[in-house]
Order: sequence, then C-alpha cells, then structure tokens
Amino acid sequence: MEYNLKPNMQYIDYTEESWLDERRKGIGGSDVAAILGESKYSSPLQIYKAKVDNIYDDVSDKVFVRKGKDLEGFVRNMHCVPYFKERGYDVVHPQHMFVNPDFPWLRANLDGLAIPCENEFGFRESYENNIVIEIKWVSEWAEDAWCNDLYDNVPVHYYMQVQTYMAVTGAKKAIVFALFDSSWEVKTFEVKRNEAIIARILQ
Repeated sequence: MEYNLKPNMQYIDYTEESWLDERRKGIGGSDVAAILGESKYSSPLQIYKAKVDNIYDDVSDKVFVRKGKDLEGFVRNMHCVPYFKERGYDVVHPQHMFVNPDFPWLRANLDGLAIPCENEFGFRESYENNIVIEIKWVSEWAEDAWCNDLYDNVPVHYYMQVQTYMAVTGAKKAIVFALFDSSWEVKTFEVKRNEAIIARILQ
C-alpha cells in the first residue's frame, strides 16, 4: 500500500484482536494528553496501569464510542475524499500502525492520510507534504470544547493527538474533520505542526 512515508518507517500489521496488545507496546496519540496532564478523561497513572499492568476501562461497547467508530468511514468517504481531491491529494486509510524508528516507543494509528497526487512523471512530493487526517464525532455536550481559539480551535487532547501523529509521520499539517451531532455538519480544522509541543511530547 502506498503511504508516501520515510523509507525506514516501520509498519505494524494488526487485527481487531491484536490492536490493543500492539498499543500496549508503545505510546499512542490518545495517550499523550493524559501523560502530559492535559486530559480530563484519563491520567498518567491510568496510562501506566494500562501499559504495564494491562488494567484499563473497556469502553469499546459504549454508545458514544460505537457511534464514532461507525461514522468514521462515512466522514472519510463523503467528506475527506472530496475535500482533498479538490486540493490535489489522494486519501488512504492506513491498515497499519506506524512507528518512526527515531523514537520507536511512539505509535500512530491514523484515521486517514492525505498524500499529494502523482505528477506527470509518476512522482509524489515529499512525505513532509502529507496531511494527517483525524475524524471526530462531537456530541452536543462536547461542543463547548471546540472553536475556542486555543489549540487551533480543537480540544487540547485532540491537538496533542495530531501533534503526536505529525511527530511520527513527519507531516507538517493535520486536518481534523469533526461531525457535530446537533447540526449534523462536518467542520474542518487545520492544525499546523508545532515543534515546541512535539519537543514536549518527545521529552
């Protein structure tokens, strides 16, 4: 599968059954905000227990989790693909977990990746011009955390998540596609690579 990433990028195959075990082997984008004390949903201790002791709250059957998972493909196909096609990008849905060998403890499990279309000679632009795609379903009670001028208008834990993905992939930008339940409207939020935040994550 064409991802247009660094030649030495590592790709980890996983199934629904093995996904959690692979996540335990490193730090994922959704773990970072908790570790840095920027999440109201989890804490550094909870992440430690999940990674080291395999003690975690299984929320996979919660309605809001299932709804977000079910709607992800809809948003990707109906909104992400045409959005990026107009801008000269192909959209891929990675079926691998990405590991940058420079910091192999950090993992990226992407909702999508926009890669520049091939030019007339069959070449694509550098991996740095890829765009990370993150897809969110936003319930009515969570809307207040959006569009607040901080962290490029996305909630801080999602901001940390996509910065982690940019650190792993080398991309300079991410687009968050958020489906707001109250209006059934998809809004896009551009998040630029923040080297200071990435340095904090890596530290």
